[in-house]
Formats: sequence, structure tokens, C-alpha cells
Amino acid sequence: VLDDFAARVNDLATDRNLMTENDSRQKNALSRETEEGLVDTAQQSVSQCRWIVGECAGLWTQKYARGRTDADFAALIGLSGDQVFQRRRVWETFADLRDNYSSLKWSHFYSAINWDDAAECFQWAQETGATVAEMKAWRRAIRGEDLTTAPEAQDDIAYVPAEPTAVHDPDTYGTAR
Repeated sequence: VLDDFAARVNDLATDRNLMTENDSRQKNALSRETEEGLVDTAQQSVSQCRWIVGECAGLWTQKYARGRTDADFAALIGLSGDQVFQRRRVWETFADLRDNYSSLKWSHFYSAINWDDAAECFQWAQETGATVAEMKAWRRAIRGEDLTTAPEAQDDIAYVPAEPTAVHDPDTYGTAR
């Protein structure tokens, strides 16, 4: 079973690499000539890696978790439970939108995990080349918030609970417990 999962993960990584390999070679050759280019290339790589980890965690949860947690998957891959939880949630929430906003970093999606107007914010951020901080400020402005004050504290992002909590079996969603 784990061999099948490892093969699927390898296939995902290979598919993603093949889709962008030619573009990446051209961009990397040019981008590595400057400091800004090197930083941008590194940022893109980190963002891509987070999406892949999220996708793998989502697939693992659906197929193999059987009562195990994100922390258990994290131990298998060398990350913290919080890191896996965050990446899985972003992937589960925004995987279908990701390609529509290809210029945005993973952190744009992460910051909007609980926003009901995320797509509108992503559209604006992509059109303007906005950073995450700029996207958050724009959202506050269109919602009529005072930008001269600190934003209200919100628990927008939930982390893995301190106590182990089982990952829910997708087959039981929508059924009484």
C-alpha cells in the first residue's frame, strides 16, 4: 500500500516537473544571473513544494490515514504536524483555483484560507502584482476597515490541536456520528 502511495507521489512530482521543465530551464538560466532572479527562483520552488506536500497529505488522508493524524504523516516526511496541516488545508481549499492565479505565491492562498471573498482578493492581487500584506490591506479597505489601526485579531488560521485528533475518514463525511 505504501509502495503504491510512494509511486503516486513520484508520478505527481514527475508530472508537475514535466509540465514546467522547458519553461523552468529558460527562466532559471536567465534568472540565476541576478540576485533578484535567484531569490525569485528559490521562492517559486518553496511555493511549489508546499503545494505538492499538501496534495500528498490530502491523498494520504483520503486513502491511508485510518485514524492517524497530520502529525503522523508529518513524522513520515520530516515536517511538523502544523506544517502538514497548513499545506493540506490550503491544497484542499484552493487546488481548483491555483492555476487561475499562477503569479501568486502559496502564502497568498494560506493567508486567505478562511476568507469568503478569497477569489476576488486573488484576482486583485494577481492583476496588481500585490504582496500578501498588500492583498490583506486591500481586503480591509474594500470591507470599510480603518487602515490606520491594527487589524482586529482573528483566528483565521487554525493549527493542529495540541492533543492528537484523528483525521476524519472522507467516506464518513455527511453521515451522523
